[in-house]
Amino acid sequence: MAKVDKRLAPGERVYHELHPHWQALVLPVALLVVSVGVAGFLAATVSEAWMRIAIAVLCLVVLVLWVLRPFLRWYTTTFTLTDRRVLIRHGIVTRSGRDIPLARITDVAFKHTLWQRMMGCGTLILESAGEQGQALLTNVPSIETVHRDIYALIDQDAAGSGPP
Repeated sequence: MAKVDKRLAPGERVYHELHPHWQALVLPVALLVVSVGVAGFLAATVSEAWMRIAIAVLCLVVLVLWVLRPFLRWYTTTFTLTDRRVLIRHGIVTRSGRDIPLARITDVAFKHTLWQRMMGCGTLILESAGEQGQALLTNVPSIETVHRDIYALIDQDAAGSGPP
């Protein structure tokens, strides 16, 4: 039996459900490796118990602030494209979200730097006719595919031919 997504309306079809690109986790993972290695080396070289505890506490603070928090931010951020709207969700403790109906999207653009092009991600810019106007989605994986699919869904919605 398929899992029912409570965010979706009956009959709504999901085309893409994405987290930000994995490149957002490169620095936190590198920091994890370096901080654990340095903390282990320092703990092995000092003889005082209180110094080992201080090293462990400092390492734990670094891991929580600069490793765990970015990972949770990445994990809890989602971009979902359906045949009716774009759903944006983010937040670790306090969740927030934005839904943009495809019928309200007036312009879709993307940009990516040379690095982002090599990584296959970029920034998606959705201009909507709503109060909030522009939505910037950063580090979207497969940016050109998502961009193309949004345009195709908007064209089909405007033509009234239903989902592809």
